[in-house]
Amino acid sequence: MENIKTKFADIKERLKDRHLLTLGVIIVILIIALIALSVYIYSKERKYQMASENSYNMAFYELVNCADEIETYLAKATITMTAEHEAKTLNNIWNKANLGVVYLSQMPVKTEGLSKAEKFLNQLSDYSYSLSMKTTKGEDLSEEDLKNIKDLHNYSKDLKNTLMQLESEINDGSLEWGEVAKEGNKAFAQQVSGDLGRRLWKY
Repeated sequence: MENIKTKFADIKERLKDRHLLTLGVIIVILIIALIALSVYIYSKERKYQMASENSYNMAFYELVNCADEIETYLAKATITMTAEHEAKTLNNIWNKANLGVVYLSQMPVKTEGLSKAEKFLNQLSDYSYSLSMKTTKGEDLSEEDLKNIKDLHNYSKDLKNTLMQLESEINDGSLEWGEVAKEGNKAFAQQVSGDLGRRLWKY
């Protein structure tokens, strides 16, 4: 009888050890699964952040390119030329200004400086279009038109120079749009676009 009790106790102990071993294995598997899941989530989030950053950068580089071309076309528009060439130049300004507004709308921040830049591009688009229609009809630009174009050219130089400054900050890694877009970096976002507001304050 004693021998049977001993065997039952031994079997019970072995089952207990197996249960502990099984539980241990399950815990290890769960830990590994949690680690793997965390790594996967982090990887997906990082890829999303990089994709967003690349998207913002691409839109910004296109915006800089538009600003550069606008400044060039406005400089041409200040020079006396035939009505046909004037109309073509003004149409190019209208097109680039519209594109600039589209790219500007893709920026992750909306601040006073960027709003003024958007206002400038919208009004430039409208004005260049009206002048383009005027020259298309064979009418010459008035002295007031030419003066306005010169003023717009000066504003466009300020816009281009400011955007190129921000571009250099992006290229050297001191500016990341993902950080700017975060709720806690509104002050930094305001500082980034502050130059645009100061340079376009008259417009």
